[in-house]
Amino acid sequence: MSTVTGCTKFASEEPKRIAHCPDTHPEEWKGGIYMGNDGYTMHLDAGGVFDDYYEAEKAKAAAQKLDFAENKLKSYAEWQAIPSEQLVYWPENSETPYSKADFVRLCKGSDEVAYDLYAVCEWLCPETVLDEDSFANDGDKCFPTCH
Repeated sequence: MSTVTGCTKFASEEPKRIAHCPDTHPEEWKGGIYMGNDGYTMHLDAGGVFDDYYEAEKAKAAAQKLDFAENKLKSYAEWQAIPSEQLVYWPENSETPYSKADFVRLCKGSDEVAYDLYAVCEWLCPETVLDEDSFANDGDKCFPTCH
């Protein structure tokens, strides 16, 4: 990893962690991944080919998010029927979808509680829902076994 004019250049590429930002990097940096000064913005500068790919992926992700929202599982029986690796939820303002296994992990292995958590997640990350629940009075907690 090396730092050049306020950006950090990474030697390896991690396509799942790329976020597009304006083309402001010098020409000699073409083809690398960079992290901006904010510590969050990553950039792969590969010109028009990447821009086309990125826009197509962004459109596909938006369609998937909409699909998750419109096709939310309606019952615990449906939840039980899907494989654990299946993606089931994509929070708003998030780059990462969640699988059934992610929910079960957050609920310390309880499949039934995992479904209950999934059912109340409408746009927040499940971790946020659990965090907010942890501040409730003991008798009011919806997910006491997850804390």
